[in-house]
Amino acid sequence: MKRGKETLSNLISRDGARCAICGKKLTDGEMTIDHIFPRLLGGSDDLDNLRIVCRRCNCEAASRTFIGLEFERYIYEVISKSDEFRNVKPEWEMENPIADFVAERKKEDKKENKRKKKKLQERC
Repeated sequence: MKRGKETLSNLISRDGARCAICGKKLTDGEMTIDHIFPRLLGGSDDLDNLRIVCRRCNCEAASRTFIGLEFERYIYEVISKSDEFRNVKPEWEMENPIADFVAERKKEDKKENKRKKKKLQERC
């Protein structure tokens, strides 16, 4: 993955200059880019799978296994940062949970839908 200044700048703009795990305010030298869903398990290098963390938390997170509610919170973080979903509600925020999470898929832009239809018609 290209972990350049542009990626870091985008993450700082999105999340601020704080560790996503412990909340510590970070200087440039203390920041590391962490994969929310690890690459080893198939995670991507997309911005919605990246976060800024301090070196200590990055080292600790790399050697951890998530269980129970901790895993649910982890997955909630991944889904809520995704550009594909909105109104993400975890079980602990719902009155009568029937699932661990409820989320709405974001509707595509009308222009984007028209472009896709046109592209499909051109193929036929």
